[in-house]
Amino acid sequence: MRKNATVLIRFDPRPEGGRAVVCHIDDQGRENEVISLPSGGGPDYKPPDLSGRVDYELDEGNKGFIVDLRQASWLSSTALGWLIGLWRRITTANGIPVLVCTSKRVASQLESTKLEKLIHVCDSVPDAQQYLEMTLAQDRT
Repeated sequence: MRKNATVLIRFDPRPEGGRAVVCHIDDQGRENEVISLPSGGGPDYKPPDLSGRVDYELDEGNKGFIVDLRQASWLSSTALGWLIGLWRRITTANGIPVLVCTSKRVASQLESTKLEKLIHVCDSVPDAQQYLEMTLAQDRT
């Protein structure tokens, strides 16, 4: 476990059941998988409960969280609630969440629910890393 690591949560919803993979991103940009959790499928996709894992990462001093939504073509109301819960948990502990989204449909959902005003959205994981590095550096000054 690396303290002050960037935590990457890859969100892969699927009608038949998907998963969320939690990784640490090292200084060379390599992803090191920490845990993979299955999730429920169906029309109202049920994301896995990551609250314990997020709390653990925050307790370890990891403040930067990237939630990668590139595999999502849509977000159910349950998944949107999951994102709000993650945002609340991370920001309450002075962490910084960032979303990675390339789907126009998901971006439209984030815009219509005003989530893009709460959580910074990037087009790629490297862009999200750069945003976190800048933001965390400003917080240290």
